Amino acid sequence: LAFLSSLYEGSKNMVQLYGVAILPQAFGCDDLIGQNLESAFIYGYSTDKITDDVKDQLAAFLRCQRITSDDLAAGSSIDTNLSDLLASLNTRLNYYLDSSPFLPMAGYQPSSDVSELARLDLDALQIWILIRTQAYEAANDVFKYGRNAYSTGDSIEKYLSLFSLYRENPTNIPLHEFYVQYYGSATFGEDIIVGAIEDSGELVSVNQTVRSEIAFRTVQGIYSFMGGVGKMYSAVASCSGQDMEAAINYWDSSVALYIGSSEGLLAGGRQGSGGSFMYSLSEEICSDLGVCGPAEETIANKGLLLEFAYGRDALSEGKCDFLQRLIEEEIIPQLVAVLIQAFLVFSIKSEVVDDRFHDEQLAAEFMFSKVLLPVIDKVNSTSATTIQETYGNLETLMTATKDLPS
Repeated sequence: LAFLSSLYEGSKNMVQLYGVAILPQAFGCDDLIGQNLESAFIYGYSTDKITDDVKDQLAAFLRCQRITSDDLAAGSSIDTNLSDLLASLNTRLNYYLDSSPFLPMAGYQPSSDVSELARLDLDALQIWILIRTQAYEAANDVFKYGRNAYSTGDSIEKYLSLFSLYRENPTNIPLHEFYVQYYGSATFGEDIIVGAIEDSGELVSVNQTVRSEIAFRTVQGIYSFMGGVGKMYSAVASCSGQDMEAAINYWDSSVALYIGSSEGLLAGGRQGSGGSFMYSLSEEICSDLGVCGPAEETIANKGLLLEFAYGRDALSEGKCDFLQRLIEEEIIPQLVAVLIQAFLVFSIKSEVVDDRFHDEQLAAEFMFSKVLLPVIDKVNSTSATTIQETYGNLETLMTATKDLPS
């Protein structure tokens, strides 16, 4: 509140001082929000920079920090401009809450509260930042114990974590078994992230840029993907057991793990957002493939959100058999298609050796090959072997790219 007050009642230096103290936290919510607010309030601040777009970014930052309209209450004697700003932010923070207690996620309207689970995307982003800045112990703490998503129900843990999410996934689903059989481990995703944090396993002596990217892409390609699929199958099981409240929550949870908390409320998401789940991945690669679709919503995201809505509506009618067919015949193939697209895009981009993002693209290429290998192996083991030999060994991949022409 002191920062907001300084925008109209303080000096330019005071705005910058508060900005330097507060706004770095915005980068832990969304890189785009951090950049925009930094540009507005730290570099050459003036009141005419408080545009509607900046107010949108401020509201998104406040929501990320769990600041509500109640926290922005102020007396009647404040500056008129400040009063108008607070009213504008309150309107944005309360948007949709008058019509539903549950905020939409990129246009999907959940029927239960999955807002905390969606905030695991913030953990993923912050693990990426912490590994990149060599704060490995802090990255490990966020991964194992969580930081941004409060635990609900009867759990004795204060926070949800990516570590706990992975451990709770049902293991009796075919897709999960593909991965266990291929990698010989029920903790294959966890093993990769721990290796990235601890500089162990096949990630020994790899620079922090590559390690941070591998951890981030593991969340997109395994935790968002497999975690979401696990919740879908739990929804089917609960539906079959006539526990419809649990089934609805599991289904909404699967959508939360696809979209996350950073995409905003409206269909199409917030363009350029720093989301960490598969929805953001589809946005990231769509321009390379020419599949961004109308209204800035990718064709894949639009199709999947329609399927998620069909599943939600099927649950409301108790159609459990339809739900399972929807998962296996429509949703999983579309999810895998997004992962295949990501692998192809980063495989091509990684061949440009003088690109300043080369290490990140190489890490993404490697990680998405790891994500796809168990699925490909079930279809054609020869192809899987070829891909493993070409892309699945990080040391070999990094050595090979050094020989490519710039």
